[in-house]
Amino acid sequence: MNATRRTVLGALAATTALSTVRLASAQYPGLPVSHTRRDVNTLAADDPIITTYRNAVAEMQARPDGDPLSWEHQASIHNNFCPHGNWFFLPWHRCYLAQFEDVIRQVANDPEWTLPYWDWTRNPQIPAPFWGADNALSHPRSAGPATSMPSEFVGEPVIRQIMAKPTFEEFASFKSLAPYGGTDGGYGQLEQQPHNRVHGVVGGDMATFMSPRDPIFWLHHCNVDRIWASWNAAGNANTSDPVLADFTFAADQPDHLGDVHASQFVNPDGSPRIFTVNEVYATQQLMYVYDRLEPVPQTNTVIAMQSLAAQRMAAETLSANLQRSVAAGVALETAVAIEPAVVDAVANTGRIRSLAVPQNSNFAMPRQISTAKLKIRGLKAPAGPDTAFRVFINCDYVGLETPINDPHYVGSGAFFMNGVSGEGHHHQGGVDFVLDLTEALDALRRSGNGVGGQIRPQVLAITSDGKGTELAIDGAFDITVETVG
Repeated sequence: MNATRRTVLGALAATTALSTVRLASAQYPGLPVSHTRRDVNTLAADDPIITTYRNAVAEMQARPDGDPLSWEHQASIHNNFCPHGNWFFLPWHRCYLAQFEDVIRQVANDPEWTLPYWDWTRNPQIPAPFWGADNALSHPRSAGPATSMPSEFVGEPVIRQIMAKPTFEEFASFKSLAPYGGTDGGYGQLEQQPHNRVHGVVGGDMATFMSPRDPIFWLHHCNVDRIWASWNAAGNANTSDPVLADFTFAADQPDHLGDVHASQFVNPDGSPRIFTVNEVYATQQLMYVYDRLEPVPQTNTVIAMQSLAAQRMAAETLSANLQRSVAAGVALETAVAIEPAVVDAVANTGRIRSLAVPQNSNFAMPRQISTAKLKIRGLKAPAGPDTAFRVFINCDYVGLETPINDPHYVGSGAFFMNGVSGEGHHHQGGVDFVLDLTEALDALRRSGNGVGGQIRPQVLAITSDGKGTELAIDGAFDITVETVG
């Protein structure tokens, strides 16, 4: 293990990549909105939205694979082009849903049809209309009608944490210079927790990059998109970094293997459809809204954290490089040296975050805050199709039975398609995940378990039945402490 230390200092004026643009719904009052996406669990089994979708899917499945409006072709778009584990993830899938919605309208000859969403937090089981014989919405899956998506990954506390993220990268996923094959990146909480885990638990095609073959895929991603719309409606900002904001998903963009196709996305007439990211930052730009958004965690502390987030002035990264594998049920871990005073500063911020101070109170935020993030680089996906992991810090007794309410617990994540989708795919060679340590360090301190002069990140791989599996890494544990103010 090689321990390295690098310090990056920069003035606020130099952080152009952190500049943001606010595109919440209130800032588009003049845009026409002609469609409202609704919660599938509020619809009757014979609702026209359901029956139109079922009939259109059946017709698309009957079309030859070479037809751009065929079910197989629509799924192959995802297999060839989908970005995961970086900040292209959300806008690419928003474009994908928009073009698919128009394809369904064309096939069904119903210009008013809208894609519903599956809110797995309120209704964690796959909706009833997606089961049954002679039903185009049914599909072979590992999950059954009674299988619930695990609350550890989709529950209300997880969604509240996601909604409270102050920056686009922390909310979505992290910066990469390209949708795939780029450098850096890393899974954020929205993608690594509810998104990835639902794919794995549903199973079947949903656990692969051909996941759009399962009709529930589109409702799953519609809900992910709804959470993004909720985060923007709460006043949060998408990035204006031109690497993302000015990127165009073009017809001649090479796929994961470097091959060029006739098109990436398609219009209802089968011709190529082009999207630029900053033109889809608000749902109104695509002429749709949602019937319900996630509640805004508006306390004085949340508002203050959001305000300070754009003022990062100093960052210090401590790294522990390692190439190691562990047996099933054993945590992958190492130690990263850190000054106790730095840990205390981060824990103090974690304590402030946890205070639900109402708006318009007299609570005074400190002038300086410190936060800490753990980036796990090069984590190798286990062999099982439905594998997740839990992260703890400084837990001497960590194991499969250690509960997630233990004060040493940091968070959970899940692999998508085990991080691999065949030769040349962008997840080959390990994946990166990012977790926030700030509140975990506060919880650990309040429990009477300080970390002293080192933080020991511990990663434990778990399967859907609660058993362990081997885990390997060829990368590093990076702990970045950011100070603002």
